[in-house]
Amino acid sequence: MESYEGYLTIAEVAKLFPEHRPHTGTVWRWCSKGVLGVRLKHRRLGRRVMIHRDAVDEFIDQVSDAYAAQQSPDGDVPAPARRNARRTRSAKQRERDRGEAAARLDRAGI
Repeated sequence: MESYEGYLTIAEVAKLFPEHRPHTGTVWRWCSKGVLGVRLKHRRLGRRVMIHRDAVDEFIDQVSDAYAAQQSPDGDVPAPARRNARRTRSAKQRERDRGEAAARLDRAGI
């Protein structure tokens, strides 16, 4: 049987960062979705999520390397792409969409 010495809860992991403490939801997101393709290794013990201290150090190193790999030669780090960013429509596109919506309403008798 494995000993759980050295394992921390999500709240304890958040407390490892004294100056800019992440929310516990952020730590869970690191476990479930990751950052730049790097996930925080964790184990489940019933409903509890346990994270080894070494996994936190490894995660920080890997995320730092991933950010460095994204860095351009002039030292600028590109902003992360927004997944659900809205595209703005031109006035011509809006007018065309309004016309199409009006035509559909007319066909439906509304």
